[in-house]
Amino acid sequence: MVEKLHVGSSLQLVFDMGMAGNTQKFRRKSFAGIKTDASLENLQTFANTITGLQTKPLLQTILDEKNELI
Repeated sequence: MVEKLHVGSSLQLVFDMGMAGNTQKFRRKSFAGIKTDASLENLQTFANTITGLQTKPLLQTILDEKNELI
């Protein structure tokens, strides 16, 4: 039987940096070392707090989880 082992998570915030010519520009801020027991509500609260400190609008919040198959 195959199982998965959680090996890490990161939270990415994607901000709209505006247009450069005909190209939409984005900036990502990544936060690694997310605790395995962190609730989704706490992660969203953290993202909202960081967004409040930024001047550019938040487009996306991404939770990237990495697992190993054993």
